[in-house]
Amino acid sequence: MAGGRFGRYELLDLIGQGGMGQVYRARDTLTERTVAVKVLHQGSADQVTQERFRREAKAAAALGSPHVVPIFDYGDIDGRLFIAMQLLEGEGLDALLARTGPLPAEHAVRVIAQAAEALHAAHAAGLVHRDVKPSNLFVTPRGFVYLIDFGIARAAGESGLTSVGGAIGTLAYMAPERFSSGAADARSDVYALACVLFELLTGRTPFQGPMEQQIAGHLSLNPPYPSTIRPELGTRFDAVIAYGMAKDPQARFRTARDLAAACHGMPAGLPPLPSGPSNPAVQQDAAASPARRRRRWPIVAGALTAVVALAAATVGYLAQRPAHSAPPLPAQTNFAVDFPFAIGAQPDAVAVDQPTRAVYFANAGDGTVTVIDSVDHKVVNTLTVGKSPSGVVVDSPGHTAYVTNGGDGTVSVIDTISRTVTATIPAGGSPIGIALDADRHALYVANSDAQTVTVIDSKTHALVRTIPIESKATPLGIAIDPSAHTVYVANKEGKDLTIIDAVSNVVVGALTVGDQPRSLAIDGATHTAYVANMSQNLVSVVDLSSRKVTATVPVGSAPFGVAVDPEFRTVYVADANDMSVTTLDTVTRKVTATLSLSGVEPMAVAVDPGTHSAFVADVKSGVSIIRPQ
Repeated sequence: MAGGRFGRYELLDLIGQGGMGQVYRARDTLTERTVAVKVLHQGSADQVTQERFRREAKAAAALGSPHVVPIFDYGDIDGRLFIAMQLLEGEGLDALLARTGPLPAEHAVRVIAQAAEALHAAHAAGLVHRDVKPSNLFVTPRGFVYLIDFGIARAAGESGLTSVGGAIGTLAYMAPERFSSGAADARSDVYALACVLFELLTGRTPFQGPMEQQIAGHLSLNPPYPSTIRPELGTRFDAVIAYGMAKDPQARFRTARDLAAACHGMPAGLPPLPSGPSNPAVQQDAAASPARRRRRWPIVAGALTAVVALAAATVGYLAQRPAHSAPPLPAQTNFAVDFPFAIGAQPDAVAVDQPTRAVYFANAGDGTVTVIDSVDHKVVNTLTVGKSPSGVVVDSPGHTAYVTNGGDGTVSVIDTISRTVTATIPAGGSPIGIALDADRHALYVANSDAQTVTVIDSKTHALVRTIPIESKATPLGIAIDPSAHTVYVANKEGKDLTIIDAVSNVVVGALTVGDQPRSLAIDGATHTAYVANMSQNLVSVVDLSSRKVTATVPVGSAPFGVAVDPEFRTVYVADANDMSVTTLDTVTRKVTATLSLSGVEPMAVAVDPGTHSAFVADVKSGVSIIRPQ
């Protein structure tokens, strides 16, 4: 098929093939972008295979995590099922490990943190991946990790998809309950992620040998400690592996994020480490002992019955270019700027909905929201909301956008599929900033005139709580560290961020930054905040784990908006008085570029994690678009 047409797709060349089908680098003639098109084999379209293929497309397309490869289109053309997705460059972690051997500890931690974010998004949507392994974790040359292949993912309570009724997955990473009962939930993915962490640190899977020895290990042996294979690691990761691979699902980390967080230091209050053999050599001897094997075989035989059908290898559908083990490539430094085009009056807030290729601009001057296509940059909708809309946030998995209307004290609710306003919620005095804790279905609205933060249930739209901030504060910017369930509020008239516990919804402290903090962006994977301090022309870099400012970076005049692109190691800062955008390297914390705009007053910026374009809302001129080169 390479060199021919497949519906609207021009198939350029074959980049991968496997048991289910082929994958092509293709040109989408409708959007004029290069994509990867995965096409199911014509001769392998049995009912089970077709359903797995459809499930992969639906599952991945429904997730809004930047660490899940964006799905642009799926369906069938001329009777052949296909998925069109973002074309990536890089390699699977299995290929990286084969090329480099075990990873440096900090690089392994970065990989696990990003994989955990993807799993957390899947679990929050009710999906269990069921095949977490290095070959399903794809790393780009910049060290950005994607969780791929949702072909055997399923929602809790759904029936499995296997032609012989057995469990599916990959033996080396399957949790004990997969063998004994066939059950799989989010904690089974946590177990698999712990197995991946062990392999990244040591270069080998936790339990090795023939099939029966691997199953015996998962069912009966304590996991080996990384320190026994790489003593230079110390014992830092031993407890992480022990709890991540606990036999009892209830004894494991509660979430994938908890496992990733534990890599930075084990939380207090955990029980002692499991006793029993933990040295890999001891475990191999134990698994190989005939007497022990005879005692275990009644269990293992039952497990083998449940695992007759293990998943076949999946299509390698991403362009294979070797990734770097550590450190990642330098931050983005070359950009093209598309000068402003007019939308509504006075756009001063922006948010991106990657799955629907939409960018939402709140236009304070005329009470509207403009929606543009994130790829072809054309206006596709204009919606009437409340008075003086000045903040916007998108819940991609929930297919909803929320807009604060500072002039009438409300929040407008927008359905991102139909792109219609579906509800209006009372908020507070001049609501400006807005943030969402998707896990807890909670909206946090900064009310600038009332010195409060309003908490709203995003499902029921009911007011949950009104949280008072200090009397002299003017809360404007607001953001959430998602895994820590902590809200940070930028108070323009002060020098600090107010810290709110999103579980109890009470103020738990303050963090001193610079003068007049206007807005902030948080990189949840590294627990780092970037705070724009208006009057000092600085960005404060804050380690949210220690709650300390680790760097201050001079930028342009009156920095208002700030956004971060973790994959391209880039922070964008909208400098309102300079008609410019400053970019920073997230690792070196240095300015990498100052981009002059032809607009007048850039106020806000947001990044599309799929295209990596930055969209700038200019209150006087409209929209500017910054494209990495």
